[in-house]
Amino acid sequence: MNDIAMCSNPIGCKVSDQCRRALEFPDKWQSYLIGDPIAGSKCSHYWKVPMNPIKKNTVLYTKDGRRFSNAIVTVSAAGGFKIKTDYGNEVVINREAIKANFYIGNVARKDHKHYTK
Repeated sequence: MNDIAMCSNPIGCKVSDQCRRALEFPDKWQSYLIGDPIAGSKCSHYWKVPMNPIKKNTVLYTKDGRRFSNAIVTVSAAGGFKIKTDYGNEVVINREAIKANFYIGNVARKDHKHYTK
């Protein structure tokens, strides 16, 4: 169970893709912040999530299943990444597109179906 108050309205927030209060998965006892915590352009409840490095076998969780399914990084290079989706599709993608379309997870276990040696 998560013991944090989640953001009740992350839509339109400029930092919601980097804030733990917006990214956490709720459970049945979840509490939410009341009202709009943004005063001017700054949120008084911002809780920065450290960005995981993107390297080979990093799991990517989709933000919108209509565009991509979950994926795993199969090749990591300076200019971009090759990812393989749950459906087996391979895509070449850059860091900005990964940040826009996925939540960055941890490195997959060796028994992951698309783990790359």
